[in-house]
Amino acid sequence: AGRGPVSTSHGLVIGKFHPPHVGHELLIRTAAQVSDRVTVLLLGHPTEALSIEDRTAWLQEMTAGLDNVVVAGGEDPHPIDYDDPAIWDLHEQESRSLLATVTTVPVTAVFSSEAYGDELARRFGAVHVPVDVGRDLVPVSATVIRADPVASWGHLPGPVRAGLCRRVVVVGAESTGTTTVSRALLDVLRSRGGAHGDTRWVPEIGRAWTVEKLAAAGAHAALDGRPRPTMAELEWPTGDFVAIARAQNVEEDRQARLGGPVLVCDTDAFATSIWHERYVGSPSSVVAAEARHH
Repeated sequence: AGRGPVSTSHGLVIGKFHPPHVGHELLIRTAAQVSDRVTVLLLGHPTEALSIEDRTAWLQEMTAGLDNVVVAGGEDPHPIDYDDPAIWDLHEQESRSLLATVTTVPVTAVFSSEAYGDELARRFGAVHVPVDVGRDLVPVSATVIRADPVASWGHLPGPVRAGLCRRVVVVGAESTGTTTVSRALLDVLRSRGGAHGDTRWVPEIGRAWTVEKLAAAGAHAALDGRPRPTMAELEWPTGDFVAIARAQNVEEDRQARLGGPVLVCDTDAFATSIWHERYVGSPSSVVAAEARHH
């Protein structure tokens, strides 16, 4: 009693993170605050709905600002039975094998919010640091989230939201109402309330790009004493389409991290690749590489 945080040389966090949630975020950040280094091991079963690769990428993005945290993901195909020492041995073997791919530094503390944390720490010869076993600080679990992701949406970090949200894309030629339709979808979804009340909308980046391009061309013409060009006289190099497609993807991902379970998009990078073919006269593999097949 009365002592401050004790720094440990190497903290370990192990879990399935299926999916990662704000409780996991608290666990990892707590370990990072009192440890010189932290290794986060994601050990997933190959039959789980969310891929190990996606979950690992989400955790890496969630911990990107923590310089002393390293995340690694791998398979653990064994069943769960915390009362069977032989099965514990199998899980320990998988954990140690994955840990060895990251570091050889001995583990001195195991951080967990699970009842099995004591046994896990004992097997690593480390101290167990329970963080939120009773779920008093963050009242959520991965089991609850999997049962109803929409109801638990507020407990998902931005990268996980972006990975799980459904993206609805409205496409069409000019002046065919894509913005009107996508805005109407936005209003209907938001009217549902709950997590859907946070539904976001992604505007067409190419439209704003075109306006700025036309304005800049008019300004150049005025400075040179030439007539202002019309929309049809604008030149569209491939680089413009690459920039538009990339900007569309960036904005799409940004809004997905902030919004609800469905994201409404007024066009996408795939449509941009089609516009390139129309205006330039041929497809571009560089622009097409930015396309996402929603």
